[in-house]
Parts: sequence; structure tokens; C-alpha cells
Amino acid sequence: MLDLALLPRERRWAEVRRELTDPDAPVWFWRDLLDIRSHGPFDEARPELLAALDRPDAGDRAAVWPLLIACAGRDGGRAAVAEVLELMSRRLRNERDPVRAAALDALADLHPARFAAEDAGPLDRILPDALGARDTSAATRDALRRLAVGLLVEHGTTEDSRPALLDWALHALERVTGHIGDRAFGPLHRTLRRGQEHLLFEVLRPWLEAAQEKGDHRLLFAFTTALGRRAHRMPALQRMLEDALGTGDDEAFTTAVRLWLEPPATRDERAARVLEREPSAAALPPVLEVLAASRTDLLDVLLGDRPPYGRFLPPGADRPLPDARHSDRLLPRQQEAVVRVARAVVDDVFRPLPERVAALDAVAGLPAGHRLVLGQLGAPDVLLAEAALAALPRGGRPADTLGTLLGHAGDDRARVAVYAAGRAARSVAPSELARRLEDVLLRQPGAKVTSRKEAVRLAARFLPAPRAAALLAAAYRIPDQHPDVRAAAVTAAAGLPGAADAWTVLDHAGRAEPRVRRALLATAPLRLPAAHRPRYARLVADVCSTEDPEVREAALGALADWAPYAPGAAAVLRETVTDFDVRVGWLEAARALGSLAVSGLPHPVGGAAPGSLLHDTIGELLAAVRRAEYDACPDRDLPARQRLRRLLHGVPSRPDPGLVPVLEAVAAQLAGEPAFAEARADLLRALIVPEQELPLLRARLSALAEALRGRPGLACRMAEYLRNQFAVGAPPPDPAVVLAAARHSAAADGVPGGLLAVALVAAEGQRLGWPEEWRVLLRELRRHEDEEVRAAALEAVVHYE
Repeated sequence: MLDLALLPRERRWAEVRRELTDPDAPVWFWRDLLDIRSHGPFDEARPELLAALDRPDAGDRAAVWPLLIACAGRDGGRAAVAEVLELMSRRLRNERDPVRAAALDALADLHPARFAAEDAGPLDRILPDALGARDTSAATRDALRRLAVGLLVEHGTTEDSRPALLDWALHALERVTGHIGDRAFGPLHRTLRRGQEHLLFEVLRPWLEAAQEKGDHRLLFAFTTALGRRAHRMPALQRMLEDALGTGDDEAFTTAVRLWLEPPATRDERAARVLEREPSAAALPPVLEVLAASRTDLLDVLLGDRPPYGRFLPPGADRPLPDARHSDRLLPRQQEAVVRVARAVVDDVFRPLPERVAALDAVAGLPAGHRLVLGQLGAPDVLLAEAALAALPRGGRPADTLGTLLGHAGDDRARVAVYAAGRAARSVAPSELARRLEDVLLRQPGAKVTSRKEAVRLAARFLPAPRAAALLAAAYRIPDQHPDVRAAAVTAAAGLPGAADAWTVLDHAGRAEPRVRRALLATAPLRLPAAHRPRYARLVADVCSTEDPEVREAALGALADWAPYAPGAAAVLRETVTDFDVRVGWLEAARALGSLAVSGLPHPVGGAAPGSLLHDTIGELLAAVRRAEYDACPDRDLPARQRLRRLLHGVPSRPDPGLVPVLEAVAAQLAGEPAFAEARADLLRALIVPEQELPLLRARLSALAEALRGRPGLACRMAEYLRNQFAVGAPPPDPAVVLAAARHSAAADGVPGGLLAVALVAAEGQRLGWPEEWRVLLRELRRHEDEEVRAAALEAVVHYE
């Protein structure tokens, strides 16, 4: 009923009355009928809606309450809303919670302006009944919260505010808080108009001050959070937050600090005032963030020789460390102090290892911290030693750490050290980096496979292309080189197509073991410059000849992306599909052929014209179909027929302008093979669309009817498919064209034409509401000379009893 809800009131009421007088209305589902009534005048819908509230099923009542409430809200009359509220206050008390939740949710959806001061009485009865029920749910409580917040915002930001509704809204929030444990106003910064936050604050101020006198700051915090950045420009609210610092417990103090430090303009000055009030607050994350980012002059309070023990830093507790993002803003003496704190944690063997690792990581970027990291490289705890290795490049001179990191390429620390070397490599001169990487790849036979693979990647990433390609080729040519290292070299060489040594690696990879061959498929065409794509496409085609089934299938599937750049390479797809000795990969090749045919590529790769890849493949398969090879053999059964069917399934049967020539060509090629009459008919059916002009639509219907001649069963199936195709598709721009085409098909195309005409009449007649001219043709089809056509026409029903 969304369309009705969008209409103006008088027009909507007229449409409702018209719908209800429809002859079919009495047989509609009762809930749909009631939904229509609820969009009409409240006085007219009221009797039916109230009667439906007496239905015995709780699910039915849960569906009726929202209709009744929405109808009262749309009507706009005060009497309607008051009546519904009074009814809810009486009947919801003994209802099940799903019914109660649905009713309250609909009530919360009403515009708050619909409520008046006298509605506070029924609302006062609804609230305790809903919250006091044993089966009350989160949905019920959330609906009450939304209703209370809506009334609070609506009637607390206007000049004619209603104190009774405001009292109820605040009381409701208090009661709901007792159940869910937290006040929530929702995103007021998105719902209030500009400036309304000040009006709402003045309305809430007495309640805020009264709660604050009792030491309860939850309402203040919830209101401030809901206002977002608007609260920054409200001095009175900010003063209340500052007052909460002196009257709240530790949890309230922490929340008040976080909210009070949010305004950026005064954040620095406020952080200083927080420390004056409570020095141990320097340990709180919001305060420490300000100190590290902009008030480093106050960090000595936390980092001095005498920690500010107190409420938030108990005696003996660890001092928190400033975030590493701000380490460059610290003074040298402060950096030393931070490292001293971290060292105490790292050296404490009785602490959990994750805490020691976190402390080490926090100071790794400081000069003194780098010395601490160096001291932990030989730590007996593996986790700590590997954390030191990973943090090593974050020091002041990362280039100096590369040798240390790569020195672990052959031991158990390689899995951490070599990847950390990637962060150091970007700071090393190319000549020095090349020498270090050559050591790992060429002069360290004991280097781990992981280390050699990462060295290959670093060479391709940071060295000049010629030098990198030469190093990759040298590593690739090492006898007995691990296949994973060679595969990594192939992947890296694909990113260096301008270097001759890179092509040496790539060309050899096309003849290498399957794992290395597969690495060639990891590169997409758009990752290479256009000039190098044809050569690479031929490499991908060569991979299709591998004996490994997984690699072969992957290569055949990838070849469709490379075929535009090397049309001759795509011939392997046709060879794979038509060679029945090839048992693996033909399905991927068939899919690739179908996608290439409709890709828009020029002949012979694209399209289905004679001489194209698809046309030649279909021709060879049709010849094999006629030979009927492997007929019901133990291990095979008519493979040519199966492959042709899968190939045809891969051709999209959509009547897009670019696909029409392909569909027509394939249908014409299948015309001489009775075994594929259904596939051909399906292609011809796909070419029939309601948007076509009358001559073309007639021709398409006649072609399909001719293909179905002598196949009554197939004709019935195609007629049913055509009916569904027209019924769910877009309506025809001119229904008269479809009617004329159906009439022509029924008269000129024999029994198949009659069945197709019935399909069009059934689909479009139902859509149009069965105008007289469509019913005339239906009656003619019911008197058709063929029994199948008559039976099909009788199945189309104009009006159900």
C-alpha cells in the first residue's frame, strides 16, 4: 500500500473507496483488504479495524494494531488519536508481548505533533503496563524509548511546549533506563533543526540540575553524547560537565573528562585544568592523548620520578605510555623517561609476554627505544625476540638494520625478519640493496624458501627494472631451485615486461613444472603495458597444454581475458572443446568461447558468423553429433552432444542489441539438426520482446512457430516459457502491437502459432485487466480447430470465482 500512502488525502480516500467496490474485493485476503481500508477515513475504517482486534490469533492482532494506529495518525483528527490511545491503555495490559511491541512500535512511528497534553493520562497507564509485564522484550522497551525521545524533541523545542508530555517523556526515559541500564536519546545532532538544541537544553535543564544534585550524571552524559558537536557551542552544558568532575564517582569522572575534552578549541586548556583537579587523571586515555599530541609540557606530571599516584593511577601501577604516533613531539628527556618506563615492563620476567611486547613496540620508534629493541634481539622468549626483530626498522636509521634482518634468512627467525626487511629496504640505496639481496638469493644456499621468495619480491619492488630482472633470472636459473621461489620470480617478472631478462624467465615458465606455469596466470591483462600483452597472451595459451588438470582448467578460463590481444591463441579453446581425447578443461573452454562470442570483439574471435571461433566449434560438434560416437559406452555417452549443450548454455540468451546477431547466427546453424530443436527454439524465443515493432514481432513469432512445427510437446513448453517471459518482463509500450501479432500468429502459423498466441493473450490480457479486444481473441482461440490450442486457451482465466 505504499502507493496509496503517497497520495494526497482526498485522492487517497477516493482510491480506497474505488478499490473496496471492486468485484474481486470480497475474495481478497483479509489482511490486504484491511490494509486498504486503513488508508481511508478513520470513521469508515474504524468498525472493521476494531472488529479485527478481536481475532483469536495473536499474530493477527499484531498485524492489526499498526494499521489502526497509522489510520488514526493519517486521519489527523485529535479524536481519532485520543480514542486509539485510550483503547491501547485498556487492551494492551493483558496482551502478549509481540502484540504489545507491534502496537507501541507503530505508536512511536506517529509524528509527535499528533499528541496533545491530555494524552499524558493514557500514556501514563500504557508505560507501567508495558514495562511491568513479565514477557516484556527489548523491542517493547525500544519502542517506548523512541516514543519518549520523539515527544521530548517535538514538545521541548517549540514555544507552545506541553509540560505534561515533557514530564511523561522524561519519566518514561527514567523507567526505561531501569530496564536497559542506559539512557539514549538517539542522534539528536541529526534530527534537531539548527538552534533547537538550545531550546531543548533549557527545557531539560531543571531535570539535569536535579539529577546532578543527587550525583546522577547519566542524563547529562546521554544528552551531551546525543548532541555530538553541537554540545561544543553550549557554554552552560559545558559548565555542567565540568561540575560533574567534582561530584561524580570514578566512572562518571572518566566519562565527564572524555566529553569535556571533545571541543578542540579549548581542549589543551581544559586538560591542564583536569590535571590541576586530579593529577592522576593523566593516566586516562583522553587526557594522555591531549598531553602527547599538544601539551607535552604537562607530560612530566606522568613521566617524572614520582608518578602521580591517585584515583586513576593506584600506587605501584604501571604508568601508561603515550601513543607512538606522537613520539616525535616529545622532548629528548621525555623520550628517555618513556623508554625507562617501557624498559621496566620489558625486563620484568614475571609479566605476561603480551604486555612486554606491547611496551617494546610502543617505544621502538624512539632513539633510546631503538637501543632497547637491540637489547632484546637475543631474548630467550621467542615472542619477545621476534617482536624486537619486527620493530627493528622503526628506529632512526632503518637502512642500518637491513643486514641484521637478512642475516636471519636461514634460521628460524626468517619468518619475521625477512618481512621486516621490506620496511627497511625502502631506505637503502639500490646498489646496497642489490648486494644484500644477491647474498640471499645466490650466495646463501641455506636460506629459507620464505626468505628467497621475499627477496624476489623486494628486488622487483625496489630495484631498477633491468637490475631486478637480471637478479630474478639468475635466481630462477639456479639448479634445483625450489618451485615456489621460481613461481615468485615469474609473478615478479610479469611486472617488469620492459626488461629482456624478465622475458627469459617468463618464456621458460611456460614450459616449466605446473606450479611455476600457474604463476603466469596470476597477471591480468590490464597490469601489463598494451605492447606486451600479445606476447603474454601466447604464454597463457601455452599453459593450456599442461597435463596438470587444475592448471589446465585455470589457464583455459583465463584465456578469454587474453584472447583480444592474441586472436590466434584463442584457437586452443576450439581445439579443447572438439578434441574428445581431451577430458579435462573442455568445460572451461566452452564457457570462454561463449563469453568471447558476445564480447563485442571483431571476427573471428567475437560473434557467431561463419568462420568465427564459435561457429567453427559448433560446426565440428554438430558433425560429431551426427556420427553418434560413444553411444551409451560404459565410460562415455555421446560426448559431442553433451559438449554442444554446455557450449550453447554459455551463450547468454538476452535480446540485447549486441547479442541479437549471435543468437540469430547460432539458431540458423542449429536448423539442420533435429536433436537440438529445443535449443534452437529457446534461442528464437529469446529474440521475442514486447518492445519490437509489429513487422519484426510477427517475423519472430513465425520463425519460432516454424521451428516448433511437428513438435507439439515442445511447442507447449515454449508457449509456457513465452508466457512467463512476457508476464514478468516490462509491459509493452503499445499493447495493440502485441495483440495484432498474436492475432496474426493464431491465423497464419498453425498449431504452434495458436499456442504462442494463447501465451501472449494470457500474459498481457491479465496485465491489462482483460479489455474487451483481448477477451475477443481469447474466445476465438477457445474455438480453435486444434484441441491443444483450445485446451491452452481454456487454462487462461479472465475472472476467478
